[in-house]
Amino acid sequence: MDVRRGSQALFANVNMEFPANAAVAPAPEVAAWGTFKQSTVDLNKVGELQPDAVKLMDEAGYK
Repeated sequence: MDVRRGSQALFANVNMEFPANAAVAPAPEVAAWGTFKQSTVDLNKVGELQPDAVKLMDEAGYK
């Protein structure tokens, strides 16, 4: 196993995430969740809405 795949496996397993590298198998617990489904959320839009979301959380007292 090369360093990149080993690092990706370690990172994904510690964080209980699907690995970003498709050549790395997920941890058994993560694999039990089913297949990975990529989000279709437009991250540009998320960035645009972040200031309003933070303001709303502040007003609501979210911690």
